[in-house]
Amino acid sequence: MKKSHFGGRRLLAAVLSCVLLLLTACQTASTGVTHLPPTEDAVRAFEAASLPEQALEELSFEADLIELSTLGGVLKIDSVQAGLYTYSFDSLLYDLQEQRFLSSLSFKEAAWQSGLTSNGLYAVDTDKKQLYLFDHSGNLREQRAVETSGVGFLFCAVSEDERLFAYADGSKQAITFLDLTNGSSFDVAFESAPRNVRWFRDGKLRIVTVDSRLETIDLNERTFTNYIDDERVQEISHENGLGETFNNFAFVTEGNTVVYTPIWRADEVVVGIGHGGFATSVLDNETYILRMYDLVQAEAFLWSSPEPIETAVCTEEGRWIAGVGTAMSRKHAVRLCQDTEMTSISIFEEDTVSEPEEPEEEYVYEDEAEPTSQTVLIEVPVIPQNPDYPTGCESVSTVMALRYAGEEVSIDTFVDEYLPKSRDFYIDGGLTYGPSPYEYFIGHPTSDSSFGCMATVIEAALCAYYGNADGIIRNEGLSLEQLCSQYIDQGTPVILWATIAMLEVAPVTSWYLDDGSLFTWPGNEHCMLLVGYDSEQYYFNDPYAGMLVAYPKELAEARYEALGSQSVVILR
Repeated sequence: MKKSHFGGRRLLAAVLSCVLLLLTACQTASTGVTHLPPTEDAVRAFEAASLPEQALEELSFEADLIELSTLGGVLKIDSVQAGLYTYSFDSLLYDLQEQRFLSSLSFKEAAWQSGLTSNGLYAVDTDKKQLYLFDHSGNLREQRAVETSGVGFLFCAVSEDERLFAYADGSKQAITFLDLTNGSSFDVAFESAPRNVRWFRDGKLRIVTVDSRLETIDLNERTFTNYIDDERVQEISHENGLGETFNNFAFVTEGNTVVYTPIWRADEVVVGIGHGGFATSVLDNETYILRMYDLVQAEAFLWSSPEPIETAVCTEEGRWIAGVGTAMSRKHAVRLCQDTEMTSISIFEEDTVSEPEEPEEEYVYEDEAEPTSQTVLIEVPVIPQNPDYPTGCESVSTVMALRYAGEEVSIDTFVDEYLPKSRDFYIDGGLTYGPSPYEYFIGHPTSDSSFGCMATVIEAALCAYYGNADGIIRNEGLSLEQLCSQYIDQGTPVILWATIAMLEVAPVTSWYLDDGSLFTWPGNEHCMLLVGYDSEQYYFNDPYAGMLVAYPKELAEARYEALGSQSVVILR
């Protein structure tokens, strides 16, 4: 399944070309520039297309992908028009101030890289190593052939003032900077190959490397610097080092201070980076929500759409534009997010998480359960999950069981070193895809925006902890009565799945798994440690309540069955 992460979209041909270049190592390189007038090859490589007659907010595309970018009040809309055996890469320019279309260009089959400049746009045929410069009206102003010994361009970009052309061609461990005004060049060596450009202006080039580091090249010093150094960051931004951690979005201020903003929910997908903020998309109650985080004003704006939101871009004035699509066809559209349609909410600029919102149906806990003389009870010390692990009931319950089994392990160690975790959500074809809770904990246990995981994940974590599967038993389909007779009566507590306070399951949201199946998260999902029973009740160490609780047998059995009658025990 092709992932369409923000900032990393590429044509398949470009990706294959880059892979080929990574595998090709030429020993020498020569750099030169041939300034050519527009040729017949250029005419065949691209052609001007007619301008749309519709207004921007009415514009739609029959396209495989849409990507948006802005510079100086000009919006660039990129799309791929695919045929049976052919495709074209199309760029459409729109003046946001005058509210009119400026030009439309269609680039024919090749591995193209393109971007805005202050005077128009550039396009590079990375295989033939041809650079084309256009004005805003789509007129070809210059065509240049760059002579190198590399097979093609692994990476290339043109500075916004059109003075420098930067590229790496796989022939050496360096980025070459070519002065388009006089033909001179110089190299800056790199340790990790560039993957994508973020911006190229004011004597600096900011790139993302193949190992997902954000690097800045100072062209005066001709050196690399690591702009953001936070191993938790999963995604790198266009502007100031914005990135996803398991718990938050991180933003690097101009003073290189990292500011953390808690995410609303683990299945938010980053779809756009703005000036001082970012935007995410999430499906909520059959409505797609674009959350536009303004980290300067410490607030967020919500914009809803009946169509999937696949990408977004922010203008220099702080105006958001969204690219929407449909899962039922290849049709996409561009929508202006109007202030009148937005809702403002407060956000927090701290590396912390807020207390979870109370559900409509309250969690009701009596005082700590008082076993009777007829109660069969295993005495296991209770470990509360709050406030440090608001969604970590599975891990905390497991650590309780591990400690009872004689293991001295902390919750942090179990979570950081053994628990499989992921919040790798992405949008493809208008559908939201995400990790399986049967393979990963969705999010991170320290974040209240996370979901959780199922028994197979805890089984895998325990096998990783012990180094083998001996004595790790995962059960499916056994009743609570059977669990008590097989394990509780033998002095072994049981890690099992039910619901918080034995509330009903409330579906929260859905996403597609990589196998194409649709998964719906069971709201109120909870994991506890079954430690005993009597004639009327089952007893649990409840990490959320932070105490021993008891529930009527019929109710507990119903909630346990609603979560798939799944459990894990440690027999060692």
